[in-house]
Amino acid sequence: MYFKRCLSACCGRGRAEFYFANDARVSKRIDSELRIGAGEVNFYAQALEEASATHHITSGVHNGAVAADGKLLCCAEDIGRHNVFDKLYGKCLEQGVTLADKVLVFSGRVSSEIILKVSKMGVPIVIARSVPTSLAIDLAEELGITLIGVAKGDWFNIYAQANRVICCAE
Repeated sequence: MYFKRCLSACCGRGRAEFYFANDARVSKRIDSELRIGAGEVNFYAQALEEASATHHITSGVHNGAVAADGKLLCCAEDIGRHNVFDKLYGKCLEQGVTLADKVLVFSGRVSSEIILKVSKMGVPIVIARSVPTSLAIDLAEELGITLIGVAKGDWFNIYAQANRVICCAE
């Protein structure tokens, strides 16, 4: 099998480079019955903001958390966006925390590489305080990941798999 290699001057993968063989092999579609309310989205985004002491002091780190049942279960911060997800996954593996029924909350921009990491982790919902890339949105939709962005204050945008967010009382 022959794979074409594309070089890019930007951070992240362009559409021409999308899906290296390894990504396609280890990424998986997320099928989950997990649902969260709009209030939970806002709560988790605010809880991450409050838990981010280093970010408040320096404005120079990214932070993230694994959340469920109205609380942040574990948090991580790092200067690199990708490292935050690696640290969270490592903590969950060490503690035996399953991620299929959890939510990831993140301070930064969600790129396609982040969505691939989330898919490999098996997490159905990502809440970010920033805007995702267009490729991340497409990939989240394809992989069955609910992608929420611009989660600040009392509002947010749902970019993919909106069926997991309950926006009004039923």
